[in-house]
Amino acid sequence: MKIKSIFATYRYVSQNNVVSLSEDKLHLGINYTFDKEEYKLDIDMNGNILEFVTFTIGSVAERLHKSPAEVYRLFKQANVIAGYLVPAYDILHTFGRQYLVDDVLDFMQEKGVKPC
Repeated sequence: MKIKSIFATYRYVSQNNVVSLSEDKLHLGINYTFDKEEYKLDIDMNGNILEFVTFTIGSVAERLHKSPAEVYRLFKQANVIAGYLVPAYDILHTFGRQYLVDDVLDFMQEKGVKPC
């Protein structure tokens, strides 16, 4: 996935959000509300990492029979994206889908977030 296509699909949410694009990196600084809870996502990632995070959210959602939005909320509670997926991308992206989902669910449970 190319960074420019990711940037092109970004939708502006509020004036407090920051999206910057360089040749090989995307920086997101997004403040938003979901189910009356405030969230902030501030992360740098390249297109491969962003695609991997999206793939992981979708894979976990499929396993749990939940929406990607529900899984994202669980990921935020357990700090899965910034605390695990992005820093460990180099290793995690080599895992098979089933093993990756199992590993992420184990991580969430270690953080005290029950996915079911």
